[in-house]
Amino acid sequence: YGMKIFRNNNMVTYNFINVSSIRYANGISIDGAAMNNTLRNNTIIINTKTDELDDSGLIDAGYGIIITEYAYGGGKYKIENSKTVGNIIEENTITGYSTHMWAIEQFGGHNTTVSRNNIDVAGYSVIGVAMIGEGTQITDNIINVVGQTNETQASPDYLRPQTSGVYIYQGNNTKISGNTIFADTGPAIKPERETNTQITDNILVTNNNN
Repeated sequence: YGMKIFRNNNMVTYNFINVSSIRYANGISIDGAAMNNTLRNNTIIINTKTDELDDSGLIDAGYGIIITEYAYGGGKYKIENSKTVGNIIEENTITGYSTHMWAIEQFGGHNTTVSRNNIDVAGYSVIGVAMIGEGTQITDNIINVVGQTNETQASPDYLRPQTSGVYIYQGNNTKISGNTIFADTGPAIKPERETNTQITDNILVTNNNN
């Protein structure tokens, strides 16, 4: 981990975070009951490899930024009185390579903003922005993902590895607008089991999305 954040009203700005690891790497993690945190103008570089540490056969995974709401346990997102609320991820630069790569992921949360980030990531299965939550705003980002397959892979991560610019799952009232998304070997945007989604005014370019 480059940085782990707990609780509320933290401002994380203008940091250079470079994480290289065998098996697992994470740039910034916001964990649990965490409100109104801002991650802005950070540069995050993630690189992993799968050198054998043991005989587990696990595959390497990398995360630029991840939000995890401990109160959420999967399924359709229905957390009332969430304590993971109002977090902002904006104007960050995220680059890197991992077999399974998530530049930005959220596993539960209310009213998260992901805006004006520059994302350029590659790997076998690659997602630029992967989100589960209520009232998520994904706006004005530049996202470039280069994967090798668009098939969903086995993983302990609930947002399973695949290749997509933006993947939203099991959430409500998500807005995706004003983004420029380039996706190689997968869709630019993939909503799944979402309700009341708005997808407007994006520039979407895909190659090899079979």
